[in-house]
Amino acid sequence: MTKDTMAGAEKDTSDEKEILQSLSRAIRILELLAVASAGVSLSELSRSSGMSKAGVLRILRTWQANGYVTKMDDARYRIGWKLFVMARGHSEAQDLRETVRPFLEKLSVVSSETTHLALFVQDEVVYIDKIEGHQRVRVTSQIGRRVPLYATASGKSILAYQDEAYVKKIMRRARRFTDRTVITIPGIFADIEGTRRRGYSIAKAEMTDSVGSVAAPLFRSDGGVEAAVSIVFPLAGISDARIAMLGTIVSETAKQISEVLGWIGSEKEDQWLVNT
Repeated sequence: MTKDTMAGAEKDTSDEKEILQSLSRAIRILELLAVASAGVSLSELSRSSGMSKAGVLRILRTWQANGYVTKMDDARYRIGWKLFVMARGHSEAQDLRETVRPFLEKLSVVSSETTHLALFVQDEVVYIDKIEGHQRVRVTSQIGRRVPLYATASGKSILAYQDEAYVKKIMRRARRFTDRTVITIPGIFADIEGTRRRGYSIAKAEMTDSVGSVAAPLFRSDGGVEAAVSIVFPLAGISDARIAMLGTIVSETAKQISEVLGWIGSEKEDQWLVNT
């Protein structure tokens, strides 16, 4: 082997080693985020990983640009929607987005508000699609955001069709985000009763001050609930009559989507309604 050949081999080995080290560091950051449901700050990630802040930030920006990490309003980082979707099956979630998007677009036009598709994943909902509203005052929201089931209309519409033991398990870990967040078991069951009776859930400043939403669940062909569609709006100046109108159209839209997904009515839903 010539000197040039040996030098080239050493360079290839060195480059490969550097690539593997970079990959290992990137995976380490993702692992740290995966076990921190409340999110992790840049300083905490740097300290836990043993890497410099600059190095961690480069990795985070790469993950973030590709949808695998999301940065929250408080500057903490969390796992992004793509990894949750991959856990559920990417093709399944992508098919759902493609099916629902025309309905979201129409719902946004009719309501002039921002509309969302939220997926039920690991005791939370993850926003996987949205259509911006046409109102002068809009609500800022983010695809990939993860929120608890009990604090938003999307989550509560899904929670309304889970069994009693599951609801109680979720509520034992509930915490307040605003003064209006429902965190008690009797409180959430009263809320669930209203959701089942109306056909849609309502949240008023329960996750974020000054923001309201209405939502309805999407039923699969087997009667299970795996997602929800919602309309999000600023609470300032909105009347109860308009909220009821928005709730009615989101409920009707969810039923249309559910029919496309193969739902023709379920004994489970009928049983819930009988019990209210």
